[in-house]
Amino acid sequence: YQPYALRGDDRFETDLENVAQIMAGVDENVYNGDLQKAHIALEGVRPVFQDIFKRNGFSMLAVALVDFHDVMEVALEAATEKDAQGVLTAYTAADTALKQVEAEANDAEIQTIRANLESLRTAAVDNQTEALPDLANQLKSSFVKVYLIRG
Repeated sequence: YQPYALRGDDRFETDLENVAQIMAGVDENVYNGDLQKAHIALEGVRPVFQDIFKRNGFSMLAVALVDFHDVMEVALEAATEKDAQGVLTAYTAADTALKQVEAEANDAEIQTIRANLESLRTAAVDNQTEALPDLANQLKSSFVKVYLIRG
């Protein structure tokens, strides 16, 4: 079976086979309780679906949100570790990806994501390392609110 919107996509079946392999590859990690390792491995599914969405003309806002999510996670991880330089390094990619989101939609909820990203950057510039984890949580929360509705 191939959904109507994807009938012209000759790579769709191969992509689904790749996703199935990724999913099967985490069985041992799940059974052993290493959910962190399983989660990291399952992250490989996202770019496959992103490519499917892009080449088949799906919502570019949804695509941009997922692209932003990927680079935002790097900044969040650095912030959780109270690594100001890591946040600043990740900021450049997150800023670029968020600009793509803003090009598709820039309402109050998207602006909240921007404000939270900028607050995180400012704290990193000011080396306010103790504030970074809370600011990361605010950024993630604002993103999740948008993604659950529009992603």
